[in-house]
Amino acid sequence: MHKGVIAVLGDELFTLGLGMGGAIRKYIIPRGSNAREFIKKALNDVYESNIPLLIVQDKYRDVVTELRQPSRVPPIIVYVPDYITYEKVKAKEYYLSLIRRYLGISIELG
Repeated sequence: MHKGVIAVLGDELFTLGLGMGGAIRKYIIPRGSNAREFIKKALNDVYESNIPLLIVQDKYRDVVTELRQPSRVPPIIVYVPDYITYEKVKAKEYYLSLIRRYLGISIELG
């Protein structure tokens, strides 16, 4: 098992919450900024720093997917809904699918 820094990418509230949960490197997308350019620089830093896990606010999924660099060793990227979109997704099913996809196991929650 490889231990390393967990990074989070998103708005200020999203990164604050996950920072309290243990994410060490935070990439806070400034309000009113060019999110695409900021994400591009953040992803470059993630690749350069060999960060093994990047948690991304789900609303930035399309930009991150587009800017990923398949020729480089990628971190594991997990997309997580924020408090606004959380209500729109079936949270239980969403998180179980993440576990199945990344860990290759299926669990059942009551």
